[in-house]
Amino acid sequence: MDGGEVLEVFIQATNAAIHGRVYINSVWTADFYTVDGTPETVMGGASLTATTVTQPNGTFVFLAYVASNSFLTVQSRGTLNVTQYNTFSSPVNVMQGDGESETGLGAVGIEGAPKIYFGTGQKILELSGSAVTATNWTQVDVTSL
Repeated sequence: MDGGEVLEVFIQATNAAIHGRVYINSVWTADFYTVDGTPETVMGGASLTATTVTQPNGTFVFLAYVASNSFLTVQSRGTLNVTQYNTFSSPVNVMQGDGESETGLGAVGIEGAPKIYFGTGQKILELSGSAVTATNWTQVDVTSL
């Protein structure tokens, strides 16, 4: 690596917002930042996941979480020449959950597209978008595959 952004961690704080911290240029940034669009909109104790997705127009941090309206929600931001780490895209609702069951999430970037694995109860769904900014997501039940 060239010392650029290589690692980012996300946590949920007591105000339910998602906070992040970046490892860049061989050191951790001094403080955590609040991800735009998440204060008071994330379910307490919500599942969250993040990954990087490399697309033709750059590399993006991709964040997925369960919002307080029970929707699986995604946001993203680029990694090149970033000075405001909290500046994520507006939240996009992908699919609505039941708001009650415990949910497991995992995200990966495969061939330039984000995929989210959403586990609830005895079911595992794979949700895929064409890009980190996708508003339409394909859903496939992969429970028995």
